[in-house]
Parts: sequence; structure tokens; C-alpha cells
Amino acid sequence: VAQDPDTNSCPYGYYLKQIASAASSYDTTCYKCHDTCKTCSGPGEEECLSCYTPGNQLIKGDRDEFKANTCIARNDCPSGFISLADNECTPCSANCASCQGTNTNECNSCLVGTPFHHLTSGATEPTKVGECIVAHANNNGCQ
Repeated sequence: VAQDPDTNSCPYGYYLKQIASAASSYDTTCYKCHDTCKTCSGPGEEECLSCYTPGNQLIKGDRDEFKANTCIARNDCPSGFISLADNECTPCSANCASCQGTNTNECNSCLVGTPFHHLTSGATEPTKVGECIVAHANNNGCQ
């Protein structure tokens, strides 16, 4: 598919690939995105910029089995991700098992099996509410 000469862009479902030719000019051809991508930066399923199917979620960073820039068929974000924009899932901070609000550091649960396993209340400790912090050796994180 040829790019639009007025906008120098490709239609939805295609990306622009510039290939140097022997004549020192560029072949600017539009190539098809992966079937799950509405817009993309390349042909792979991990190069989506937006999802083709309405309601699918675009994963914005690697976490667990989910890879960045892929589209997943579900109506909400998986555990360990937060929706900061429509149909986009951003990973929670590394110490959060799950998060909420408007920030990936606002944990509502911490990862189990790491030294960061207790949620601060904000009332008695000088840390942010919902931040996973290192537990004290004398009380194993319990208050």
C-alpha cells in the first residue's frame, strides 16, 4: 500500500517502512501491521501502538507473561497493571502486586516473597499511602 502523499502517513493497519534503494532515495511503502494492531511501528505483535478490536487492552510495559506493545482480548487490565488511559494497561511499580488510582506506585497489595511485603498506612510512617516498603526485622512487616 502506498503512503498518502498529502499526509506522508499510512492508513490504519499499516506502518511506514523506509528502505534505502540503490539510487540513494528511499522506498516509502506502507506495510501491514499485525492483525491485533490498529496502528503500529512494525509488523510484529509486540509493535502495536493501538488495538484493532474495540475494548481490547494495549499493554504498555513488560510484566509477568504480558509483553509491552501487545494487545490482549479483555475488557480490563490484568492484575499487576493499572489503566491510566482508555484501553491501555501500564504495569504497576516493581514492588506492587496490584495498584490503583492515578499512579503506578499507589499499591493496594505488595508482592509476596520479597522484602517489600507490607503496605504503609501513611498515618504512622513517613511514606506515601500504598507504598510497599521493606519490613522491619523485629516485626516482619506487621504493625
